[in-house]
Amino acid sequence: MTFDAKREAFKFIVKTHYPTFIEKYPSFINDVDIRIMPKRNLIAHSELYMGDECITEFENKKIGFVRYSNTNEIKWLTVDEISTLQKLINKTHNDLLDFINENITNDKAPSKNTPPTT
Repeated sequence: MTFDAKREAFKFIVKTHYPTFIEKYPSFINDVDIRIMPKRNLIAHSELYMGDECITEFENKKIGFVRYSNTNEIKWLTVDEISTLQKLINKTHNDLLDFINENITNDKAPSKNTPPTT
C-alpha cells in the first residue's frame, strides 16, 4: 500500500468513524496534505545536492535537493523551512497521539458493527 493510499484510508476512517477528530484538529488533514507532504516527498525522493554552489548556499542556510529522474532542477530549502516542517510534523504527531489516547485506547473505538456516521 502506498503512502498516499494510507493517507486516503486514514482520512476515510477519520471522517467515517471519528468526526470529532476533525472538529478538534480542523487543520490536521490540510497540514499533512498541503504543508507536510510536498516537502516530505522532496526530501524522501531526492538526493542531497552536492554541486559547486552547495557550500555558498549552505552558508546562506540553504540545503539543496535534486531529483535526477525528473528535471534535474535543484530545490533549495532554508534551515527555517526545515525547522518549521519539523515542528509541524511533531505537532501533527502529538495531536494524533492525543486523540488516540483519548478515544481509542479507552475502549471508545467503534466496533466492527458500529455503522458509519454521516
